[in-house]
Amino acid sequence: MQVLPKTSGFTLVELLLVVGIIAVLTSFLIPGFSGYIESQSVTQAQEILKSDLRTAQNKALTGVGSSSLNVSYWGIKFTSSNAATYYTFSSAANTASDCTNADLSSARVSETLPSDTVVRNASGACVFFSVRNGDANVENHSGSTTIMVGYPDEAATIGVEVNSAGMIRAIKI
Repeated sequence: MQVLPKTSGFTLVELLLVVGIIAVLTSFLIPGFSGYIESQSVTQAQEILKSDLRTAQNKALTGVGSSSLNVSYWGIKFTSSNAATYYTFSSAANTASDCTNADLSSARVSETLPSDTVVRNASGACVFFSVRNGDANVENHSGSTTIMVGYPDEAATIGVEVNSAGMIRAIKI
């Protein structure tokens, strides 16, 4: 009599048990992963805002357009309360009036912030950078020097602070 070799493999019960374990683990990981993705989108929006502020400051420090266009300041203007985009523009002065009446016809529009993130509660605010030395002035923003970033329906917990000396830094609240 010939003995057949025993075949190795998994039974259906073993496979179903492994698939069940994977399903349970996945159900715990997905909410945490989506929260991580959302927080990374807000952080990316913060970095984009910092970069755009530094670009405006660099235009001021290098004197882009200052000789031919009577430009003494470069600035960024936020036009709505939950702004996904904003404007980079040049100006002869840096007062609240210059912010309110800024000519945005030739201004550069920022790229849209990622994943529905917005600049929070900054409607009508401007950040000006001096051509003379890069100093900053924030106008029409209720005395605050912090521009908040987040989702429209959630409280913003991170932002970008611009001090009068022109230092731009990320903050968490």
